[in-house]
Amino acid sequence: MAAAAGGVSMAQDRPTAAPAPLHVGLLWHTFKSENLGVGALTLANMNLIAAAVEAVGRQPVFHLMGSRGQVDYSAEAAYPNDFVNVGYKALANPTSDLHRTMARCDIVFDIGSGDSFSDI
Repeated sequence: MAAAAGGVSMAQDRPTAAPAPLHVGLLWHTFKSENLGVGALTLANMNLIAAAVEAVGRQPVFHLMGSRGQVDYSAEAAYPNDFVNVGYKALANPTSDLHRTMARCDIVFDIGSGDSFSDI
C-alpha cells in the first residue's frame, strides 16, 4: 500500500482483526492426571500443534478429552483450553459432552494417553 502524506501508511489506521480460532480436539490428553508423562505429552502436542496453527494465521483453541485425576496443572498451558472427562458411558452416548465437544472441533488428535510406545 502506498504511503500517505507525511510517510505514514494508511494501513496503520485500520484495526487488525484477531486471527480466526481453530478448534483443536486432543483426545486422551489431560492436565488432570497423576501421570505427569501424560501431561508432558499433552503440553508438547499442544505446543507443536499451536505452532502449525499459528503459522497459517489462525488462533488455536484446545479441547482436551481424557480421564480426570486428582492433580490439575492446566495453568501450565499457554493456550486457551477446556477439559471433558471421558467415561465409558460417554463413549456410547451420542449426546454426551464428549461427542458434543468432538463435533465442535475442526480437527482431533488422539494419543491414547501415551500408554504405548506405538503411539509415540
